Amino acid sequence: MRRLFEAVRKRLLDFVEQRDDVLLVVRCEDGAASLILKTLQEIDESNGSDLFWLFSDEVKRTDQWYGTLVNRFEERHRLVSDGLEKNGRARWPTVPARIRAAGPPAGRLRSLLEFSRSVLPAGNDFRAVWGLVPLTIADVSGQASLFEELLRVPGSPPWYHHIRMVVREDSARPALRERLAKTPRVAWYEADLSAGAQEKST
Repeated sequence: MRRLFEAVRKRLLDFVEQRDDVLLVVRCEDGAASLILKTLQEIDESNGSDLFWLFSDEVKRTDQWYGTLVNRFEERHRLVSDGLEKNGRARWPTVPARIRAAGPPAGRLRSLLEFSRSVLPAGNDFRAVWGLVPLTIADVSGQASLFEELLRVPGSPPWYHHIRMVVREDSARPALRERLAKTPRVAWYEADLSAGAQEKST
């Protein structure tokens, strides 16, 4: 089983370190989501150059999910800023109001991702790595629409420079695959962590 998890870890780490793609869609069943998240946490703990933002909140409705995402982000932002201040260092910049402003979720999510990049340490090798790995996904269509719209906006250089996103797709309802199959800078990974696959890897 350890070989199987090492293969998963290698795939996720390879994506974080590559330079061509911004989004990795990880297709897996609900029961495997926590293992993907745990693997990302392990990569985070061993990584000294990137800033990881990992979330497992359920996607019931995409707009509500985005609000929960912002709440979680602001909570961590506050904790990190308090810690910096306690150690005599400057706090992180204030979270921009536009992130909570009314409007399409894709535009606000883009603002949030861009802001997460702005708090990276100075240097060209740092990345903001987002692990959006919901344990369950009820609104698969809304999730697919959100990321389709997010990646639709062109730009040179691209707005997602130094950003990596790992997004979980429900293997039983592959809406992301249907919407993003021809979208550039999107990579795909089917993580078979079923009991059968684990038994074969022993």
